[in-house]
Amino acid sequence: MANPPKANGLQDRIEGRQTAEQMLDLVQLELEQRGPFFSTGFWRAIANRLPEEYHKQPDPRFKPRVMTDEQACKFEDEVVKFGKYSGQTRRDIPLRYLEFIADSGLNMAAYLRSDRGAARYAAENQSEDEP
Repeated sequence: MANPPKANGLQDRIEGRQTAEQMLDLVQLELEQRGPFFSTGFWRAIANRLPEEYHKQPDPRFKPRVMTDEQACKFEDEVVKFGKYSGQTRRDIPLRYLEFIADSGLNMAAYLRSDRGAARYAAENQSEDEP
């Protein structure tokens, strides 16, 4: 029987993150045993599903922030000041790298929810699948 929802949304998010971390630890063990081709296929499937998950709103009280087109343009025009792509605008950096550094303060989820971000994600993933 499922547990009833908790009143504290913050606690639920913390527990959700902890559960995800535990699941990813198990996935990592499996990937290490299966090899690089299996791992590549697994992570591509996850990456392809992420945009769908960004747009889902399981709790009607939760409204994720989505950038307007103007905000998305400004976001893309900002110059990255650190890392592998230092000195380049976000528009010129592969989204996979931006996702990688998203926890460093970038509002990547809101960007990917914008029309511009979703279109760019679709275009980059389509070009990877073509021969």
